[in-house]
Amino acid sequence: MDRLTTALEQHVRVLQLQILQLQDEISVLPMTPAAANAQLKAQLDLIHAYNRARDDTQKLFGLIAEKTGETVASVYERYQMKFDD
Repeated sequence: MDRLTTALEQHVRVLQLQILQLQDEISVLPMTPAAANAQLKAQLDLIHAYNRARDDTQKLFGLIAEKTGETVASVYERYQMKFDD
């Protein structure tokens, strides 16, 4: 074998060892990228659902306040909710 072939084979062995080390590191990660993306999507879906519920509650409390002649803040107080919830 010539020097170039020997050097290339040695470099391939070094790269193979690096691949094995990286695979070991990946295997101890708490979750796969796909699982992390799925968890992130689920959390974003929950945030969107919360925001829709909060917006609907604000609209409803606004209607209650309008019909009863109260302030929106007093409606929040009546239902024992913080105005900034």
